[in-house]
Amino acid sequence: MTFTRKGNTITTVTENMGIYIKNVTTLNDDDTKDIYAALSGDQVALTNIRISR
Repeated sequence: MTFTRKGNTITTVTENMGIYIKNVTTLNDDDTKDIYAALSGDQVALTNIRISR
């Protein structure tokens, strides 16, 4: 899963068994500095997590 931010647009891309899902969210407030994400699920194995700035 990747999170990318360019200005007020957040793009999330995830892949599972060859199926890619892309979500684009546009923030109404251009002054927002920090964005927080939570990953959860009852049958999830989170691996290879990388945080870049």
